[in-house]
Amino acid sequence: MNPLTRLFLFTALGWLIIIISLNLPVPAIIQLLLLVIGIGISCYALILIVKRMLKN
Repeated sequence: MNPLTRLFLFTALGWLIIIISLNLPVPAIIQLLLLVIGIGISCYALILIVKRMLKN
């Protein structure tokens, strides 16, 4: 699999975690924790994508 494709899938995973965290009937602190994890994964993957695109 292309490394760039893998990074885009990693970003999609982050967004999926964000969407799921906002729809689960769990306490607010758990929602916030999942939201931060999802945003962190997405931002990290997007930074890696930009780095890889600028490198080529």
